[in-house]
Amino acid sequence: MSLYNANIRTRIIDPQFDRKSFKTEYRLDGVNSVYLSNMRLINMGIISNPVGNPSFCNPLLGVFCIKSIQLFDGNKMLDQQLEASIYKAFQTYNTTNDENMSVEPFLTRTTHAYTCSGIQDVQTNKPKLGDIQVQQLYGELVGTNGQLGPEGTKAWFSLKEFLPFLSSSLYLPTKVYKNLRIVINWKSPAELGLEVVVDQIRNYETMTESSIVVDEVNEGPGKDAMVKNYKGVVFKAIERDSARVEAITGLAADEVRAQSTSLLVNGFNNKSVERLLIVQTPTESATWIDGNALLGGANQISVAQHKSTIQVRVNGANRIPRDGFTRKNQRLAALTDSYGPCTIVPSTNYIEVIDMAQFLSDGQGTQADVDQRNVQGLKAQFDYMCCEVRGPVQELVINYGRSGVAGNANLNQALTINLFGEVNKAVAVANDGSYVIQYL
Repeated sequence: MSLYNANIRTRIIDPQFDRKSFKTEYRLDGVNSVYLSNMRLINMGIISNPVGNPSFCNPLLGVFCIKSIQLFDGNKMLDQQLEASIYKAFQTYNTTNDENMSVEPFLTRTTHAYTCSGIQDVQTNKPKLGDIQVQQLYGELVGTNGQLGPEGTKAWFSLKEFLPFLSSSLYLPTKVYKNLRIVINWKSPAELGLEVVVDQIRNYETMTESSIVVDEVNEGPGKDAMVKNYKGVVFKAIERDSARVEAITGLAADEVRAQSTSLLVNGFNNKSVERLLIVQTPTESATWIDGNALLGGANQISVAQHKSTIQVRVNGANRIPRDGFTRKNQRLAALTDSYGPCTIVPSTNYIEVIDMAQFLSDGQGTQADVDQRNVQGLKAQFDYMCCEVRGPVQELVINYGRSGVAGNANLNQALTINLFGEVNKAVAVANDGSYVIQYL
Protein backbone atom coordinates (compact mmCIF):
# COMPACT_ATOMS: atom_id res chain seq x y z
CA MET A 1 0.00 0.00 0.00
CA SER A 2 1.36 3.39 -0.96
CA LEU A 3 2.18 5.82 1.84
CA TYR A 4 1.32 8.88 -0.23
CA ASN A 5 -2.36 9.71 -0.70
CA ALA A 6 -4.81 12.55 -0.20
CA ASN A 7 -4.22 12.46 3.55
CA ILE A 8 -0.59 13.57 3.27
CA ARG A 9 1.02 16.70 1.88
CA THR A 10 4.73 17.26 1.29
CA ARG A 11 6.33 20.46 2.52
CA ILE A 12 9.77 21.98 1.99
CA ILE A 13 11.07 23.65 5.17
CA ASP A 14 13.58 26.45 4.66
CA PRO A 15 16.09 27.24 7.41
CA GLN A 16 15.55 29.80 10.14
CA PHE A 17 19.31 30.26 10.43
CA ASP A 18 21.75 29.40 7.65
CA ARG A 19 25.46 30.11 7.49
CA LYS A 20 27.79 28.18 5.21
CA SER A 21 30.57 26.15 6.79
CA PHE A 22 29.03 26.79 10.20
CA LYS A 23 25.42 25.90 11.11
CA THR A 24 21.89 25.60 9.76
CA GLU A 25 18.72 25.34 11.84
CA TYR A 26 15.24 24.26 10.73
CA ARG A 27 12.03 24.63 12.74
CA LEU A 28 8.94 22.49 12.26
CA ASP A 29 6.11 24.70 13.40
CA GLY A 30 2.42 23.94 13.81
CA VAL A 31 0.15 24.00 16.85
CA ASN A 32 -1.51 20.69 16.07
CA SER A 33 0.50 19.15 13.23
CA VAL A 34 1.60 15.58 12.68
CA TYR A 35 4.82 15.02 10.73
CA LEU A 36 5.94 11.68 9.39
CA SER A 37 9.45 10.75 10.48
CA ASN A 38 10.83 10.21 6.96
CA MET A 39 12.48 13.63 6.85
CA ARG A 40 15.03 14.33 4.12
CA LEU A 41 17.76 16.92 3.72
CA ILE A 42 18.14 18.23 0.17
CA ASN A 43 20.60 20.56 -1.57
CA MET A 44 23.50 19.71 0.72
CA GLY A 45 26.75 20.31 -1.11
CA ILE A 46 30.20 21.81 -1.54
CA ILE A 47 31.37 24.81 -3.57
CA SER A 48 34.86 25.67 -4.76
CA ASN A 49 36.57 29.05 -4.87
CA PRO A 50 38.09 29.68 -7.32
CA VAL A 51 36.43 27.53 -9.97
CA GLY A 52 38.76 24.74 -11.10
CA ASN A 53 38.95 21.52 -13.01
CA PRO A 54 36.67 18.67 -11.94
CA SER A 55 37.59 17.53 -8.46
CA PHE A 56 37.04 14.27 -6.61
CA CYS A 57 35.55 13.54 -3.22
CA ASN A 58 36.17 11.08 -0.44
CA PRO A 59 34.65 7.87 -1.89
CA LEU A 60 32.94 7.02 1.42
CA LEU A 61 31.43 10.49 1.97
CA GLY A 62 30.68 11.96 -1.44
CA VAL A 63 29.64 15.53 -0.70
CA PHE A 64 28.47 14.65 2.81
CA CYS A 65 29.81 17.64 4.73
CA ILE A 66 27.98 17.40 8.07
CA LYS A 67 29.98 17.49 11.26
CA SER A 68 27.10 16.79 13.66
CA ILE A 69 23.31 16.74 13.66
CA GLN A 70 20.79 17.18 16.50
CA LEU A 71 17.03 16.88 16.86
CA PHE A 72 15.54 19.13 19.60
CA ASP A 73 12.15 19.86 21.06
CA GLY A 74 12.80 23.41 22.24
CA ASN A 75 15.95 22.99 24.33
CA LYS A 76 15.31 19.30 25.05
CA MET A 77 17.56 16.93 23.11
CA LEU A 78 15.64 14.10 21.45
CA ASP A 79 18.49 12.53 19.48
CA GLN A 80 21.88 13.43 18.01
CA GLN A 81 24.94 12.18 16.14
CA LEU A 82 28.12 14.00 17.15
CA GLU A 83 30.52 12.39 14.65
CA ALA A 84 28.23 12.27 11.65
CA SER A 85 30.85 11.96 8.89
CA ILE A 86 32.77 9.08 10.53
CA TYR A 87 29.47 7.29 11.08
CA LYS A 88 28.43 8.06 7.47
CA ALA A 89 31.68 6.52 6.19
CA PHE A 90 30.87 3.33 8.11
CA GLN A 91 27.32 3.34 6.74
CA THR A 92 28.69 3.49 3.20
CA TYR A 93 31.05 0.64 3.99
CA ASN A 94 28.19 -1.27 5.66
CA THR A 95 26.14 -1.26 2.43
CA THR A 96 26.09 -3.83 -0.35
CA ASN A 97 28.24 -3.16 -3.40
CA ASP A 98 25.13 -3.24 -5.60
CA GLU A 99 23.47 -0.39 -3.70
CA ASN A 100 26.72 1.56 -3.55
CA MET A 101 26.98 1.15 -7.31
CA SER A 102 23.40 1.93 -8.37
CA VAL A 103 21.84 4.18 -5.70
CA GLU A 104 24.28 6.09 -3.50
CA PRO A 105 26.26 7.84 -6.30
CA PHE A 106 23.06 9.63 -7.31
CA LEU A 107 21.93 10.51 -3.78
CA THR A 108 25.04 11.23 -1.71
CA ARG A 109 27.69 11.19 -4.50
CA THR A 110 29.68 8.40 -2.85
CA THR A 111 31.85 6.22 -5.09
CA HIS A 112 32.68 3.30 -2.78
CA ALA A 113 31.63 0.68 -5.34
CA TYR A 114 33.72 -1.76 -7.35
CA THR A 115 33.73 -4.09 -10.32
CA CYS A 116 36.15 -6.95 -10.88
CA SER A 117 37.44 -8.12 -14.25
CA GLY A 118 39.98 -10.69 -15.30
CA ILE A 119 41.09 -13.23 -17.90
CA GLN A 120 39.70 -16.72 -17.52
CA ASP A 121 42.07 -19.69 -17.52
CA VAL A 122 40.60 -22.16 -20.03
CA GLN A 123 42.17 -25.12 -18.23
CA THR A 124 40.97 -24.39 -14.67
CA ASN A 125 37.88 -22.35 -15.63
CA LYS A 126 38.97 -19.78 -13.04
CA PRO A 127 40.32 -16.22 -13.40
CA LYS A 128 44.06 -15.88 -13.68
CA LEU A 129 45.16 -14.25 -10.43
CA GLY A 130 47.73 -12.02 -12.08
CA ASP A 131 45.16 -10.63 -14.54
CA ILE A 132 42.44 -9.68 -12.04
CA GLN A 133 41.73 -5.96 -11.78
CA VAL A 134 39.43 -4.27 -9.25
CA GLN A 135 38.02 -0.99 -10.52
CA GLN A 136 36.47 1.71 -8.38
CA LEU A 137 33.37 3.58 -9.47
CA TYR A 138 34.49 6.80 -11.16
CA GLY A 139 32.93 9.98 -9.81
CA GLU A 140 33.58 13.71 -9.94
CA LEU A 141 32.26 16.73 -8.10
CA VAL A 142 30.93 18.46 -11.19
CA GLY A 143 29.32 21.87 -11.23
CA THR A 144 28.97 24.56 -13.86
CA ASN A 145 30.42 23.59 -17.27
CA GLY A 146 31.92 20.43 -15.83
CA GLN A 147 33.74 22.31 -13.10
CA LEU A 148 33.26 22.51 -9.34
CA GLY A 149 32.29 26.14 -8.95
CA PRO A 150 29.65 28.41 -7.43
CA GLU A 151 26.80 25.99 -8.18
CA GLY A 152 28.66 23.10 -6.58
CA THR A 153 27.35 19.55 -6.44
CA LYS A 154 24.23 18.77 -4.42
CA ALA A 155 23.22 15.66 -2.51
CA TRP A 156 20.26 14.17 -0.60
CA PHE A 157 20.04 12.01 2.49
CA SER A 158 17.51 10.71 4.99
CA LEU A 159 17.72 11.93 8.58
CA LYS A 160 16.51 8.52 9.75
CA GLU A 161 19.94 7.12 8.84
CA PHE A 162 21.53 9.19 11.64
CA LEU A 163 18.74 9.68 14.15
CA PRO A 164 17.31 6.35 15.39
CA PHE A 165 14.58 8.29 17.19
CA LEU A 166 13.09 8.98 13.75
CA SER A 167 13.61 5.40 12.58
CA SER A 168 11.63 4.04 15.53
CA SER A 169 8.78 6.56 15.50
CA LEU A 170 6.47 6.54 12.47
CA TYR A 171 5.25 10.05 13.16
CA LEU A 172 5.77 13.08 15.45
CA PRO A 173 2.74 14.99 16.76
CA THR A 174 3.45 18.64 17.63
CA LYS A 175 0.88 18.37 20.41
CA VAL A 176 3.64 16.46 22.21
CA TYR A 177 6.77 17.90 20.54
CA LYS A 178 5.75 21.56 20.43
CA ASN A 179 8.99 23.14 19.20
CA LEU A 180 10.78 20.69 16.89
CA ARG A 181 14.17 21.91 15.73
CA ILE A 182 16.78 20.25 13.51
CA VAL A 183 20.30 21.66 13.89
CA ILE A 184 23.06 20.76 11.46
CA ASN A 185 26.67 21.77 12.11
CA TRP A 186 28.69 21.87 8.90
CA LYS A 187 32.36 21.15 8.41
CA SER A 188 34.68 24.13 8.24
CA PRO A 189 36.73 24.87 5.08
CA ALA A 190 39.79 23.35 6.77
CA GLU A 191 37.87 20.17 7.65
CA LEU A 192 36.51 19.88 4.09
CA GLY A 193 40.07 19.96 2.77
CA LEU A 194 41.36 17.45 5.31
CA GLU A 195 38.48 14.98 5.16
CA VAL A 196 36.13 15.35 2.18
CA VAL A 197 37.54 16.84 -1.04
CA VAL A 198 40.53 15.10 -2.61
CA ASP A 199 42.05 18.14 -4.33
CA GLN A 200 43.89 20.29 -1.77
CA ILE A 201 44.75 23.15 -4.14
CA ARG A 202 41.54 25.21 -3.95
CA ASN A 203 39.34 26.43 -1.09
CA TYR A 204 36.02 24.76 -0.32
CA GLU A 205 32.89 25.75 1.59
CA THR A 206 29.54 24.15 2.27
CA MET A 207 26.52 25.43 0.38
CA THR A 208 23.72 27.55 1.82
CA GLU A 209 19.99 27.19 1.13
CA SER A 210 19.68 23.49 1.88
CA SER A 211 16.17 22.45 2.93
CA ILE A 212 14.29 19.79 4.87
CA VAL A 213 11.52 17.87 3.08
CA VAL A 214 8.76 16.64 5.41
CA ASP A 215 5.43 14.86 4.97
CA GLU A 216 2.58 16.31 7.03
CA VAL A 217 -0.69 14.55 7.76
CA ASN A 218 -3.79 16.49 6.69
CA GLU A 219 -6.77 17.16 8.93
CA GLY A 220 -9.14 14.26 9.39
CA PRO A 221 -10.02 11.28 11.56
CA GLY A 222 -6.74 9.54 10.72
CA LYS A 223 -4.71 12.43 12.09
CA ASP A 224 -6.90 12.68 15.21
CA ALA A 225 -6.36 8.96 15.89
CA MET A 226 -2.60 9.31 15.47
CA VAL A 227 -2.46 12.13 18.04
CA LYS A 228 -4.71 10.31 20.47
CA ASN A 229 -2.84 7.00 20.27
CA TYR A 230 0.70 8.36 20.47
CA LYS A 231 2.33 6.99 23.62
CA GLY A 232 6.00 7.67 22.88
CA VAL A 233 8.75 5.57 21.38
CA VAL A 234 11.48 3.12 22.38
CA PHE A 235 14.67 3.46 20.31
CA LYS A 236 18.36 2.67 20.20
CA ALA A 237 20.27 5.93 20.23
CA ILE A 238 23.74 5.90 18.64
CA GLU A 239 25.89 7.45 21.35
CA ARG A 240 29.58 8.11 20.91
CA ASP A 241 32.60 8.24 23.17
CA SER A 242 36.32 8.06 22.44
CA ALA A 243 39.71 7.24 23.91
CA ARG A 244 43.26 7.94 22.79
CA VAL A 245 46.07 5.51 22.03
CA GLU A 246 49.37 7.34 22.32
CA ALA A 247 51.93 7.40 19.52
CA ILE A 248 54.85 4.96 19.54
CA THR A 249 58.08 6.97 19.59
CA GLY A 250 61.82 6.46 19.96
CA LEU A 251 62.08 3.34 17.80
CA ALA A 252 65.59 2.33 16.75
CA ALA A 253 66.34 1.35 13.16
CA ASP A 254 64.46 -1.83 12.15
CA GLU A 255 62.84 -2.05 15.58
CA VAL A 256 59.36 -3.51 16.04
CA ARG A 257 57.93 -2.72 19.47
CA ALA A 258 54.71 -4.01 21.02
CA GLN A 259 52.34 -1.54 22.66
CA SER A 260 49.57 -2.47 25.06
CA THR A 261 47.14 -0.13 26.79
CA SER A 262 43.90 -0.23 28.77
CA LEU A 263 41.36 2.46 27.94
CA LEU A 264 38.63 3.29 30.45
CA VAL A 265 35.52 4.58 28.66
CA ASN A 266 32.90 6.28 30.85
CA GLY A 267 30.39 7.42 28.23
CA PHE A 268 28.27 4.25 28.44
CA ASN A 269 28.17 3.87 32.21
CA ASN A 270 24.73 3.15 33.69
CA LYS A 271 23.27 2.52 30.24
CA SER A 272 22.07 -0.60 28.45
CA VAL A 273 24.20 -1.10 25.34
CA GLU A 274 23.45 -3.42 22.41
CA ARG A 275 26.08 -3.37 19.63
CA LEU A 276 29.33 -1.43 20.01
CA LEU A 277 31.18 -0.26 16.88
CA ILE A 278 34.92 0.44 17.30
CA VAL A 279 36.72 2.71 14.80
CA GLN A 280 40.50 3.24 14.78
CA THR A 281 40.75 6.86 13.61
CA PRO A 282 44.18 8.17 12.51
CA THR A 283 45.39 11.52 13.85
CA GLU A 284 48.45 12.43 11.73
CA SER A 285 47.32 14.17 8.53
CA ALA A 286 50.58 13.23 6.78
CA THR A 287 49.38 9.60 6.77
CA TRP A 288 46.31 10.36 4.62
CA ILE A 289 47.50 13.32 2.53
CA ASP A 290 49.97 12.81 -0.29
CA GLY A 291 51.09 16.12 -1.71
CA ASN A 292 47.86 17.88 -2.67
CA ALA A 293 45.54 14.88 -2.56
CA LEU A 294 43.72 12.84 0.07
CA LEU A 295 44.41 9.12 0.20
CA GLY A 296 41.38 6.84 0.00
CA GLY A 297 38.89 7.59 2.79
CA ALA A 298 41.25 10.01 4.58
CA ASN A 299 40.72 10.01 8.36
CA GLN A 300 37.08 8.93 8.17
CA ILE A 301 37.91 5.21 8.14
CA SER A 302 39.23 2.60 10.57
CA VAL A 303 42.94 2.25 9.91
CA ALA A 304 44.56 -1.17 10.22
CA GLN A 305 47.57 -1.56 12.52
CA HIS A 306 50.40 -4.09 12.78
CA LYS A 307 49.55 -7.12 14.97
CA SER A 308 46.62 -5.27 16.52
CA THR A 309 44.51 -6.95 19.20
CA ILE A 310 41.45 -5.89 21.14
CA GLN A 311 39.44 -7.15 24.08
CA VAL A 312 36.33 -5.47 25.49
CA ARG A 313 35.70 -5.88 29.23
CA VAL A 314 32.24 -5.00 30.53
CA ASN A 315 31.68 -4.98 34.29
CA GLY A 316 34.91 -6.92 34.78
CA ALA A 317 34.14 -9.71 32.28
CA ASN A 318 35.51 -10.26 28.78
CA ARG A 319 32.90 -9.84 26.05
CA ILE A 320 35.01 -11.31 23.23
CA PRO A 321 35.88 -15.02 23.56
CA ARG A 322 39.39 -16.26 24.45
CA ASP A 323 42.11 -13.64 23.80
CA GLY A 324 39.78 -11.23 22.01
CA PHE A 325 40.16 -10.28 18.35
CA THR A 326 43.72 -11.00 17.25
CA ARG A 327 43.30 -11.38 13.46
CA LYS A 328 41.98 -9.07 10.76
CA ASN A 329 39.48 -11.41 9.10
CA GLN A 330 38.32 -12.61 12.51
CA ARG A 331 37.21 -9.04 13.19
CA LEU A 332 35.66 -8.71 9.72
CA ALA A 333 33.64 -11.90 10.23
CA ALA A 334 32.34 -10.68 13.61
CA LEU A 335 31.44 -7.31 12.06
CA THR A 336 29.40 -8.81 9.24
CA ASP A 337 27.70 -11.18 11.68
CA SER A 338 26.54 -8.18 13.75
CA TYR A 339 26.01 -5.45 11.17
CA GLY A 340 25.46 -7.31 7.90
CA PRO A 341 27.17 -7.13 4.47
CA CYS A 342 30.03 -4.70 3.88
CA THR A 343 31.63 -3.44 0.68
CA ILE A 344 35.33 -4.17 0.99
CA VAL A 345 38.06 -4.62 -1.59
CA PRO A 346 39.95 -7.84 -0.81
CA SER A 347 42.81 -7.30 1.63
CA THR A 348 42.13 -3.61 2.36
CA ASN A 349 41.76 -4.51 6.03
CA TYR A 350 45.48 -5.47 6.03
CA ILE A 351 48.41 -3.09 6.32
CA GLU A 352 50.11 -4.47 3.20
CA VAL A 353 49.49 -7.16 0.58
CA ILE A 354 52.05 -8.19 -2.01
CA ASP A 355 51.20 -7.00 -5.55
CA MET A 356 48.15 -5.12 -4.30
CA ALA A 357 48.92 -2.13 -6.52
CA GLN A 358 48.70 -4.30 -9.62
CA PHE A 359 45.00 -5.05 -9.33
CA LEU A 360 43.58 -1.77 -8.00
CA SER A 361 42.37 0.82 -10.51
CA ASP A 362 40.14 3.88 -10.45
CA GLY A 363 38.13 2.67 -13.44
CA GLN A 364 39.80 5.03 -15.92
CA GLY A 365 42.66 2.80 -16.96
CA THR A 366 45.64 5.17 -16.81
CA GLN A 367 48.34 5.39 -14.19
CA ALA A 368 47.83 9.17 -13.96
CA ASP A 369 44.20 8.62 -12.97
CA VAL A 370 45.22 5.98 -10.44
CA ASP A 371 47.62 8.45 -8.89
CA GLN A 372 45.00 11.23 -8.88
CA ARG A 373 42.27 9.21 -7.20
CA ASN A 374 44.85 7.19 -5.27
CA VAL A 375 42.62 4.16 -5.00
CA GLN A 376 45.64 2.34 -3.64
CA GLY A 377 45.27 4.59 -0.62
CA LEU A 378 42.34 2.38 0.38
CA LYS A 379 44.69 -0.29 1.67
CA ALA A 380 44.73 -0.66 5.45
CA GLN A 381 41.60 1.51 5.78
CA PHE A 382 38.83 -0.94 6.63
CA ASP A 383 39.72 -2.62 9.92
CA TYR A 384 36.43 -1.91 11.72
CA MET A 385 35.64 -3.85 14.88
CA CYS A 386 32.50 -4.51 16.88
CA CYS A 387 31.41 -6.14 20.11
CA GLU A 388 28.02 -7.48 21.16
CA VAL A 389 27.42 -6.08 24.65
CA ARG A 390 23.68 -6.73 24.98
CA GLY A 391 23.28 -5.59 28.56
CA PRO A 392 23.82 -2.89 31.19
CA VAL A 393 27.23 -1.26 31.55
CA GLN A 394 28.74 -0.18 34.85
CA GLU A 395 32.34 -0.19 33.64
CA LEU A 396 33.73 -0.44 30.10
CA VAL A 397 37.42 -1.08 29.46
CA ILE A 398 39.08 -1.53 26.07
CA ASN A 399 42.33 -3.53 26.16
CA TYR A 400 44.12 -2.50 22.97
CA GLY A 401 47.41 -3.73 21.56
CA ARG A 402 49.52 -3.19 18.44
CA SER A 403 53.16 -3.15 17.32
CA GLY A 404 55.01 -0.10 16.10
CA VAL A 405 57.42 -0.36 13.19
CA ALA A 406 60.44 1.90 12.81
CA GLY A 407 60.03 4.43 10.00
CA ASN A 408 56.33 3.73 9.40
CA ALA A 409 54.21 6.74 10.44
CA ASN A 410 50.95 4.93 9.67
CA LEU A 411 51.69 2.26 12.26
CA ASN A 412 53.27 4.51 14.90
CA GLN A 413 50.85 7.47 14.98
CA ALA A 414 48.49 8.23 17.84
CA LEU A 415 44.96 6.92 17.32
CA THR A 416 41.55 8.07 18.44
CA ILE A 417 39.42 5.04 19.27
CA ASN A 418 35.89 6.15 18.40
CA LEU A 419 33.12 4.02 19.91
CA PHE A 420 29.53 4.14 18.65
CA GLY A 421 27.17 2.27 20.96
CA GLU A 422 23.52 1.44 20.54
CA VAL A 423 21.96 2.66 23.79
CA ASN A 424 18.39 1.78 24.76
CA LYS A 425 16.26 4.88 25.40
CA ALA A 426 12.55 5.67 25.57
CA VAL A 427 10.22 8.64 25.38
CA ALA A 428 7.25 8.08 27.71
CA VAL A 429 4.22 10.33 27.12
CA ALA A 430 1.72 11.10 29.90
CA ASN A 431 -2.01 11.62 29.41
CA ASP A 432 -1.61 15.41 29.53
CA GLY A 433 0.89 15.34 26.63
CA SER A 434 4.01 15.89 28.73
CA TYR A 435 6.84 13.42 28.35
CA VAL A 436 10.13 12.27 29.80
CA ILE A 437 13.20 10.84 28.06
CA GLN A 438 14.91 8.06 29.94
CA TYR A 439 17.53 5.34 29.58
CA LEU A 440 16.25 1.79 29.84
